[in-house]
Amino acid sequence: DPEWCVSEDQQAANMERLAYLVRTQYTFVNAVFYYHFVGFERDPKDSEDFFGLVHADFTPKPGFYALRRITGAG
Repeated sequence: DPEWCVSEDQQAANMERLAYLVRTQYTFVNAVFYYHFVGFERDPKDSEDFFGLVHADFTPKPGFYALRRITGAG
């Protein structure tokens, strides 16, 4: 990941924090949408290319596993 991107571990921690806040503080939230499932990882100058829950080759990032824990899936 480029140095200016949020680390994969921080991405997972952010997701878990969001889930906690939604469950405990923001009960009016009915849905949360994640921007990208796949990080295309083609252009190191484009931060959006690294937003995904999985890498371009579909290997999971820590955020993917965090989402599984949060939702109870899998």
